[in-house]
Amino acid sequence: MDQAIAIFIERALGVSLLLIGASHCAQAKLWGRLLAGVLRRDDGALIIGTFSLPIALLIVIGHPAWTTDGRSLVTLCGWLLLAKCVVYLLAPRTAQRFSIERMERGGTLGVVGVVMMAAGAVMLFASWRAWS
Repeated sequence: MDQAIAIFIERALGVSLLLIGASHCAQAKLWGRLLAGVLRRDDGALIIGTFSLPIALLIVIGHPAWTTDGRSLVTLCGWLLLAKCVVYLLAPRTAQRFSIERMERGGTLGVVGVVMMAAGAVMLFASWRAWS
């Protein structure tokens, strides 16, 4: 694994999770409307899967490390995102049925935001500790 690529992925994903997680907490209903609106389209799951796939592949290929610290969260996130992309691309109707109702309520998105921020903070702390 190239160290510079690993550091970039860890820190970029950590900051992204912090910011997007904070947005999920502050704007849960708005995120719910956005995601439900996209998923109501016939091609909505395909859109989400297509735009998420390159990010998942970047993480999985560029950060294949399983460590004993928080940096393993990066690798785990990459594999979970890749699994989500596979479902969204190969079984879009299943993804839509599972997601639309939860997105419209928006209540769980605040909790998701807190989890995202916690994961991002752990990733950033572990990355700076390991590479500094």
